[in-house]
Amino acid sequence: MAHLLQEMDFEACVVGGDFAIFVPTQDGRSAAFHGFGGSSEPGTASHYWVETGGRLIDASTLSLHTTTNQNIVRLPIVYWPISESFPRYLRYSGKMRALKDAEFSTIAEQCETASAVVDGCRRRLSGTALPSKAEVLDGPKYVFRNRAKSAWSKAAREYETNTGYGSPPF
Repeated sequence: MAHLLQEMDFEACVVGGDFAIFVPTQDGRSAAFHGFGGSSEPGTASHYWVETGGRLIDASTLSLHTTTNQNIVRLPIVYWPISESFPRYLRYSGKMRALKDAEFSTIAEQCETASAVVDGCRRRLSGTALPSKAEVLDGPKYVFRNRAKSAWSKAAREYETNTGYGSPPF
């Protein structure tokens, strides 16, 4: 994602750290935080995202359902304003910032997912139709807007407004 933004002359920084998002199962019977945290390798992080233009961008949420044995709902791409605090249902904790020209090595499956996301972005920018359009979590009011009626936004809204569910993981 950072490379795509840099190709378009945007300053982009890859940030690594911990990530968690409140997610319901597809049947709606349960919900929990899912994400990545606590890398055990020195100089690495468990999760990476991009910051550019005052926004945190994380498209890896589209593949989070593949990292769990639970049948969770589809998640939006995160396009969060850095100036806004994170809500209870979404957590990021930056631990490191990568140099502009840093190269990352990762497992093949993650490379394929990242390539598919970047390809989708390029196709959207070129006007080429995509099979489905992902939702975009673009700020704190997203889950409260009437048009955000997905199972995920409903669960996130419920968690945000009901403190009886307990505290976020960090």
